[in-house]
Amino acid sequence: MYLNVKFNLGDIVYLKTDSEQKPRIVTGFTIRNNQHIIYLLSCISDETEHYEIEITAEKDILTILLQQ
Repeated sequence: MYLNVKFNLGDIVYLKTDSEQKPRIVTGFTIRNNQHIIYLLSCISDETEHYEIEITAEKDILTILLQQ
């Protein structure tokens, strides 16, 4: 099976909605019945699942500044 993914294993990514913009590493993928790819992201000791639309490769500095 070939997966056409935007982010690869080991990539450092950020969640668009994370106000702290903590770096996360792509540690795996899950494929749902409807063929949507779910990314497994690790941050420190937590691993969470996210859709591609929630993830970006660029840190959003503006989000961090608005939280201060």
